[in-house]
Amino acid sequence: MNDRLKKVFTIFFINLILSFTFSASAQEVAVKKGSMKPTGLLQTRFSHFWKESGVDTFSLRRAEIGFPGKLNKDISYNIRLGIDGGHSWPLREACVKVMYIPRTELTLGQFKPPFGLEVLTSSAKLDFINKTMSTKQCKCKPVERDIGVQAKVNVDYVTCSVALVNGTGGNVFADDNDSKDLVGRVQIKPPVEGLSIGVDGYLGKKGEEEVDRNRYGVDLSYTKGPYMAKSELLGAKNDTVNSLGFYGQGGYMGRLGEELAINMIQPVIRFERWDGNTDKEKDASVIITAGVNLFFDGHATKLQINYVLVREEDTQVDNDELLAQFQVNF
Repeated sequence: MNDRLKKVFTIFFINLILSFTFSASAQEVAVKKGSMKPTGLLQTRFSHFWKESGVDTFSLRRAEIGFPGKLNKDISYNIRLGIDGGHSWPLREACVKVMYIPRTELTLGQFKPPFGLEVLTSSAKLDFINKTMSTKQCKCKPVERDIGVQAKVNVDYVTCSVALVNGTGGNVFADDNDSKDLVGRVQIKPPVEGLSIGVDGYLGKKGEEEVDRNRYGVDLSYTKGPYMAKSELLGAKNDTVNSLGFYGQGGYMGRLGEELAINMIQPVIRFERWDGNTDKEKDASVIITAGVNLFFDGHATKLQINYVLVREEDTQVDNDELLAQFQVNF
C-alpha cells in the first residue's frame, strides 16, 4: 500500500470514529436483517525515548471501528476495520459465529486464534500500554488474526477452543503451503471467585519449506475486588530456534469518588523476561514496567502512563521509554 493510500485510510478511519463518538454511540442501528451495534476504539500516544532507542513522538496507536451484529439468536458476525501503530491494515476482523449446537460456538473467517491470555484480551482493556515481548513474539502476525475455522465448547467450569487456520496471519488470503496450523486452548475457571487458569498449544508449519512453527503457553489470572494478578509462560520453536519468556504483573484499583473527573486510579507493575534463543548465552532481556491507569469512565475513557525499564543480558543499550496513552472506547 503506497503512502498516499495509507494517509487516505488514516484520515477516513479517524473521521469515522470521531463521528460515531460524538453521535449516539453504542446504540443498535437498523440493518436489512437482524441488529447491529457499531463500536470504536481510538488510542493516541506520546513516547519519550532515551538516547539511541528512538525519537520522541506523538503517534496514533489504534483507530478502529467495528460492526458486530446478529442475524438471529444463532448467527452473529463481526467486521472490524482499523489502523494499528505505524501499520495500516484496513481489515482486522471478519467472521461469522454459528451457535446451532448446544454449548458450542463455531467461528469462520478471520479471527483471533485461541492462544494466549494477553493476546485474547481486548486492546481496550489491557493493563499496560504495550504488550509483553513474549506475546509480541508468539502471536499471529499481522493483526493477531488468522483465517480458518474454530470451535469453542463451554462445559461448566471449562472452556475448550480448537482452531484450524492457514498460519499466514490476518489479511493474507491464501496459504503458502498445504499444511494447516492447529491451535488449542483450555481455560478453567474453578469455583474460586476471580481465578482463571489457561493452557495453550500451537502446532504449525511456515513457508513452502514447511519448517516448524510451534508455540505453547500456560497462564494464571486472579482478579477479585480491587486486586489484580496475572502471569503467563510462553515458549516458541521456529525451525531449530527455541525461545522462552514469562511475565508476572499486579495492580490495585482505587476509587476516588464519582464527583471527580478521574473516578478510579490503578497503579500497576510488571516484570517480564524474554530469551529469543535459549541455546545462545547472554541473549535474554528483562523488562520492568511501572505505571498508573487513570479512569474517567471505566475503559471507555482512560489515561495510561508507563515507564519501561529495559535491561539486556549482554550489551546494555540505553532504551528505556516513558509512554502516555489516552483512550476513547465505545
